[in-house]
Amino acid sequence: MDSESATKTRTLHTLKVRYNYNRKMKKTLLILFVAIGFSGVAQTDSTLINFRRNLPLTDIVETLSECNCMIMEMQGDLTEKEEKLISRVQAIAFGRYFNELDSLFDHGSDFIQLYAFGGICVSYPDSINDKHLQILKKEGTVRICQQGKDSLPSKPIIEIAEMMYKLVSQIKNEKEQQQIIQKMISEFILKYAAHPETYVNISFQDFHVYSIHDGSTLEKVKSSEIYSVKHIFRIQNINGSINEYQARFKIDSEFKFMLIENETGKESNIVSCSPPRLDWWFENFGRTLSKQEKEELGLEN
Repeated sequence: MDSESATKTRTLHTLKVRYNYNRKMKKTLLILFVAIGFSGVAQTDSTLINFRRNLPLTDIVETLSECNCMIMEMQGDLTEKEEKLISRVQAIAFGRYFNELDSLFDHGSDFIQLYAFGGICVSYPDSINDKHLQILKKEGTVRICQQGKDSLPSKPIIEIAEMMYKLVSQIKNEKEQQQIIQKMISEFILKYAAHPETYVNISFQDFHVYSIHDGSTLEKVKSSEIYSVKHIFRIQNINGSINEYQARFKIDSEFKFMLIENETGKESNIVSCSPPRLDWWFENFGRTLSKQEKEELGLEN
């Protein structure tokens, strides 16, 4: 393997490792009130949301009250009791209406109020008001339940609430990024497809962001983002057949298309590539490109 190829391989590995690290950190942070984490299916799977929404609120409060602590760092194999706790915590974050969480915030104990605040931060960030923000000034502590540990250490309410509230800007930022990326993909298809009039946007799924983090500070390296999303769509291919397709689009920090590949199962391990790999899409759906268009897309002539 030459030095250039080796460097690219190390870069891809670093991106993948850092991405998994980010997801793990989010998972650990959100486990305070979500248990399974922001990157899970809880936000997008309507079946799971409906299941959690059907759990009686009294059951959720009773189960969490019996625990009498915040759930933290529960991962891997769970006992039956832990699984029940996890499902109730998930229901608070993803399965309740705003008025239910707002009522819990008003009338719940300190740790129930924290759960409610976390649920509002995740599911209804635009509805946070001055009343909810008072928790950022609340004195006192709550006990923390950690998997496999008998002792229950305490943490300040303010510290936990601040961790939850920081997620609001992250969630809003990711939603804005996702909207930009989705619009770019639809515009790309309409611009370069051989039969753009047949394009139907069915859905976008599994949006996430790869990035490189500094090993010493854990701060994200500026302009290292790679946006990844699966797009399901209908279109007429170059052979004249109209079918439904699933494709993975990856776009770099400069909002240039880096990779488009057929995705019928799991996402491939390819994170970054140069020059861009768009051949699958153009061979199946694309029109003939001019020399200038190839240069704009970064493709080799």
